Amino acid sequence: PPPPQQHDDDRTDEDEEESPPPSQQRDETDEFYARVLRWSIVMYDLFRVLFGGLVDKYFGIFFKEPLGISPIGSSLIQLGCRLGIIITTGCVGWISKKHVPAALVCLMLLIFVNAANVTLSVDTNESNMGYGKWILVAAYIVRGSALVSVFGLKHALLMDRVPKKHRGKYSAIDDLQSGFWSGSAALGGWLIHAYSYRMAFSVMSAGFGLATFSWFGVV
Repeated sequence: PPPPQQHDDDRTDEDEEESPPPSQQRDETDEFYARVLRWSIVMYDLFRVLFGGLVDKYFGIFFKEPLGISPIGSSLIQLGCRLGIIITTGCVGWISKKHVPAALVCLMLLIFVNAANVTLSVDTNESNMGYGKWILVAAYIVRGSALVSVFGLKHALLMDRVPKKHRGKYSAIDDLQSGFWSGSAALGGWLIHAYSYRMAFSVMSAGFGLATFSWFGVV
C-alpha cells in the first residue's frame, strides 16, 4: 500500500526546527548583505582617500606649471567644478528616485571617475599645447563632479545598513581616513618631484581602479 501522506498537522517539532521560517531566512540574507555592503564601502573609502590624496592638493600647481593656465583660468576651472558638482548631484538624486538602485548609480559615477583619471594620466608635455590641456581640464571637472556626487548616496547606503549602536564606530573610521589623506599627499609630492605628474596621476588612477573594484561588493 502507498505510504500515508503527512499533513501539516502531523509535522513534529523536529521538522519545524530543521526548516527555519522564510522570514528568518530573509533576515539572515539581509544581514549578510548589510555586512558585505558596510565593509565594501569601508574598503572603497580607504582606497579613495589613500590614492586620491596623492594628487588632490597639487591640481592648482598642475594647472599653473605644466599646463600654463593663468590664476584667473584656474579660478574659473574651480568654478566650473562647483557647478558640475551641483548639476551632477541634482541629476543623480533624480535618477536614484526613478527606481534605479543607488549602488548602481554610484558605480556608474565611478566609471566616469576612472575614465577621467586615465585621461589625466597622459603625457602632460604632449598635452600642454592647443586643445590638449583643455581635455585635461574637462577630465578634472568630470572627476570632481562625479566623485563628490558619490558621497551623498554612499552615506545614505551606509546609514541604512549600519545599526545605530555601531554608527559611532564608522564615523571614527571616516576620521581615520583624513589622516591617510595628509600622508598620501606627501607621497604624491615625492612622486611628482622625483618622477612627474604623469607618474602620480597613473598611481592615483590604479588606486581608484581598486576602489571601484571594491564597490562591486555593494552592487
